[in-house]
Amino acid sequence: MGADELPIPFTKLQTREIWLTGVFRYTGTWPIAISMVARHQVDLTSMVTARYDLVHVQDTLEASRDPHSIKPMVTL
Repeated sequence: MGADELPIPFTKLQTREIWLTGVFRYTGTWPIAISMVARHQVDLTSMVTARYDLVHVQDTLEASRDPHSIKPMVTL
């Protein structure tokens, strides 16, 4: 969750004609996601693109910056 208030650069939004829309991202997502996984519509295993141990947490954080990385994970 973000802060209650955020500064918005309205001049940049206006000059670039950018639309800004707020969304509450968690509304109703978990029941839908759980249902999709239960019906095998989503393969969660394929979303894990890399696994790192605790010693290599920094590598995990760096891997998350790669646009081709979906879900690098730290495993025990």
